[in-house]
Amino acid sequence: MRLMKTWCAAIAVAVILAGCAGAPSPTTPPTDSSQPTMTTSPTATPFPVPEDVEGSFREIADASCEKASAEGVTEVGIDGGARLILVPKDQAYQDFSAVSIGASGVGQLIWSTEEFFACNASIGFSFADESNGEYGDIEFDSSDGSYSVTVGEGNDAYIAEYAVSDELIRTGASVSGGERFVFGVEYEMPSEADIQILRDTVDAFLAEDG
Repeated sequence: MRLMKTWCAAIAVAVILAGCAGAPSPTTPPTDSSQPTMTTSPTATPFPVPEDVEGSFREIADASCEKASAEGVTEVGIDGGARLILVPKDQAYQDFSAVSIGASGVGQLIWSTEEFFACNASIGFSFADESNGEYGDIEFDSSDGSYSVTVGEGNDAYIAEYAVSDELIRTGASVSGGERFVFGVEYEMPSEADIQILRDTVDAFLAEDG
């Protein structure tokens, strides 16, 4: 798979893709009850804070990316207007494995798994290891068991939020510039219709590339 390891680019593209679908209000629930939300019941039992918040989240992040890479993943915007798909490496088409699909059904190639909520935290940790740095400010919310990562400071800060269940990332939200975009994470082989969009997008790209 042709990947470009750029964490900052992943952040930018995730926000751009979500922006194409329209920015949902974080307080407005989706009209389709099957769509993901980051809200929880006010009566939910508080979750115990892990002794090692960063270590706990890293295990979840790595497991999520491994599952997405092995089985495939589809990430769907909360309003259903945009989605990203990733197929396993052995199912790649012409060495391409991922595509974003807008509301119109037009695909755009994705060059790095960093652009998926299922993988961006795991790759962020790896980049931090390579540079002997730290991967943002990681916090745990005991009210719902979710994690958040803040990269940067002030108006330039980017925040990623991750709702977790069964030790996997199930919903991801990006917060940047006062806007919040939410994507649900579905671990399974993408639909045949979406895989065909991947093939068509690759064919169009290769024809232009010549």
